[in-house]
Amino acid sequence: MQILFSQLKPYKRHQIKLTDKHELYVDEAGNVVGIPILFVHGGPGRILHGRYDMVCHLGNALALHRHRHWPEAELHIVRESGHSASGPGTVDALIRATQDIANKLEVFD
Repeated sequence: MQILFSQLKPYKRHQIKLTDKHELYVDEAGNVVGIPILFVHGGPGRILHGRYDMVCHLGNALALHRHRHWPEAELHIVRESGHSASGPGTVDALIRATQDIANKLEVFD
């Protein structure tokens, strides 16, 4: 098997306590003097669901969020999107979620 990229090793790890049960780990990797690549682990997270998603029913996202496995997550229904992660509105929501983490860590300061 041909290896196309060398393994990226983080040079800094942030640990953020979110709730009594959840912590978020963010590893910074890449060029130390450039803009870091962020790897996010753990935490309650954010559920993004496209309003027009015909593959995964909205009821599943609601059940996941409210009743079953992930009540601590933030649920965002993307009004103009469907199932695709590259759909209208979803890309913006993914960027906002990532920017929220970067701002909290003061990555770009």
